[in-house]
Amino acid sequence: MPQRYDVPDDLPAGFVEFGDSWSYAELRQVDSLDDAGLMAFVARKIIAVDLPTVGGDSVSTSDAFADRWQELDARLFQWLLSVSIRERERIGQLGESTLRASLKSYVESQATTKATNAEQGK
Repeated sequence: MPQRYDVPDDLPAGFVEFGDSWSYAELRQVDSLDDAGLMAFVARKIIAVDLPTVGGDSVSTSDAFADRWQELDARLFQWLLSVSIRERERIGQLGESTLRASLKSYVESQATTKATNAEQGK
């Protein structure tokens, strides 16, 4: 499910919304990107955006974000960096819950199989 982040009240009004489609490689590589690489990556994950620039207009598409992220207020840029970290954690947690459910199912099936085999061996 997409996740929307609204800019805090102490910064110029705006928001960014991300989709959930991340590959495993993307999840692992995001920490190693420089600012330009990270913002290009973030732009690919944006499904909706409205962020003001210091010039007074706004960035309202992911393509515009990719081209104009350097025009954002420095405080807004720092907020966006923190949001990208939260988004990575959120996506990672989505995967963890799926993994936990799969592992639980696997462990339960193994316990049932071992119990059945033990009963048949009597």
